[in-house]
Amino acid sequence: MKHRFPSLAAILLLTTPAFAGWEYSLHTYPDHHERAVVSKYTEPDRGVATLDEVLKHLKEAGNIDKLDFIGFFGISKEDVFQKEIFQTLEQIAPKELSAAKRSAGNMHNPRMLDLHGGFKKAVLATPTVKAMNASLAQYGFTITSVGHEKLSLEGEKENRRFYCFLTLSISPLRSEGQPK
Repeated sequence: MKHRFPSLAAILLLTTPAFAGWEYSLHTYPDHHERAVVSKYTEPDRGVATLDEVLKHLKEAGNIDKLDFIGFFGISKEDVFQKEIFQTLEQIAPKELSAAKRSAGNMHNPRMLDLHGGFKKAVLATPTVKAMNASLAQYGFTITSVGHEKLSLEGEKENRRFYCFLTLSISPLRSEGQPK
């Protein structure tokens, strides 16, 4: 299926606790097309409080169709998102998660490599990402896949946390009658 937009990638840096503001900016790319970039930051005094608000501002400015990329810088620093990922992994990939927790947790560890597929499914199934998808759907977008880079598991025993660059690719929602 050919996408109207190249891909919307959400970069999530999975680290330690915090959560804050959303903002957007317009950028001109080498192909001379202006694209909108929505970003999530950990600084509480930046932007607006929710993804819904920033998407509303983007639409009001006439730039929603330029939406190309969302960067979630630090969204996973929030304890809630980490907890959602662990709880979902315990349901869909319990053996892989258990093995990864017992491992050194570095990105090249075979136990971490075995966790990649379950991790992607878990991210999509979290309430946080489902809420983002619902917000995007109101503006004609849907999250289509998850990607990650340098997935590792840091910390000791019960305080382990996932770290990685996480991408959520999106595409426009299909209209009725539109071919698959």
